[in-house]
Amino acid sequence: MTAVMLGALLIILGPIVLTFPDILPSVIARRRGVVLPSAAGPGYLDFEVLVPIWGNTRYLENEDFLSAYGSSVMLCTTCEESPEFNAELEQIASRRGFRIFRADVPRGGVASAGDKRAVSGTIRDPIMRQAAAAATAHYVVALDADTHAVDTLQHLVGAVDAAYLDVASVRIVPADGKRILGRLQRIEYRIAMRLRRLWPWFLSGACHVATADAYRAIMNRHSMFFQGNDAEVGILATKLGLRVGHVDFDVTTTVPEGFRAWFRQRFAWAGGEFRLGIVNVRLITEFPLFFVYLTGIVLLMLPLRWVAIAHLPLTVLVAYGVYVILVFASERRFTSLALVYPMYGLFSSLVLVALSPFSYVRMATTDHNAGIIRAHSNANPRHSSLTPTTEAS
Repeated sequence: MTAVMLGALLIILGPIVLTFPDILPSVIARRRGVVLPSAAGPGYLDFEVLVPIWGNTRYLENEDFLSAYGSSVMLCTTCEESPEFNAELEQIASRRGFRIFRADVPRGGVASAGDKRAVSGTIRDPIMRQAAAAATAHYVVALDADTHAVDTLQHLVGAVDAAYLDVASVRIVPADGKRILGRLQRIEYRIAMRLRRLWPWFLSGACHVATADAYRAIMNRHSMFFQGNDAEVGILATKLGLRVGHVDFDVTTTVPEGFRAWFRQRFAWAGGEFRLGIVNVRLITEFPLFFVYLTGIVLLMLPLRWVAIAHLPLTVLVAYGVYVILVFASERRFTSLALVYPMYGLFSSLVLVALSPFSYVRMATTDHNAGIIRAHSNANPRHSSLTPTTEAS
């Protein structure tokens, strides 16, 4: 009798265990009542756009979008780029009225014209740390080179200012893709972005807004570990006592549509999740719900998900149906992608999570950085003048 009851219980719990990583955020975020500042806030002009770019100017995909902001745009690169890159960047800056900031960041040799963007490394965040020290406007908008805003940045910054926020996350939307992998990511992002309403500090590196003083204070304390670097910005902001919020402001970003590039990106992201959820689990007392979700459900429940797959194959079919319903609820219409997304979600929660420790160890040893998050100070940047620890070059 006990075995029968246990089997019945596993049949009921199996699909829940398999789909928890995607369903839970959607459910709790929907139930959480939040008041969001209007995305179309009053126009605000005192801001600078910090755009990290290195290796190859072809990565600057939002040049046309940025042209509307002229000298407010600071193209942030390193002092060790190739002559070809520097010449091309100067031409772009001259043509569009942009400024160029060169950070003293080692590149391990001059970058070639075909240099790939790193998914693990110590380039982007040191660049942004030094660029933040050089910023002179009241607000900074950290914007990736492949990211565009749907509305004007004046409205975004105005909304942040009207809400008296020091740091703000926005809603990231993958650019329209023709291939199925890109379309699946649009569904994935739409589900994931609900978490910003629940945890606004869990911001995206593709775009976020902060006062320059707050951003300097945060980046001076940043571990410089690349994966999970965006969430670390929000965690440090919270630990520093800053006002952190979310604005439902859409920005579109390029996502990989080929499996190889997608897997390379997600393998690195998995290492970042392990870094946050396991290596920095001591932060659970300050961010309990987030770490129960990431550490307890996503990471530590991995063996239970595999047990459900191995011993209760029927639960896979039930989980498949749950995923289809989840996609239907997200899209508010039936789409053929609902029949494919369950396999996408299960692959992420079963395979990529299993690889997360290996990804983290690889990055930590390569960069000689464990990615421990420390605030180092209880000083509030809103009420103190913090001297940057890194000077701009």
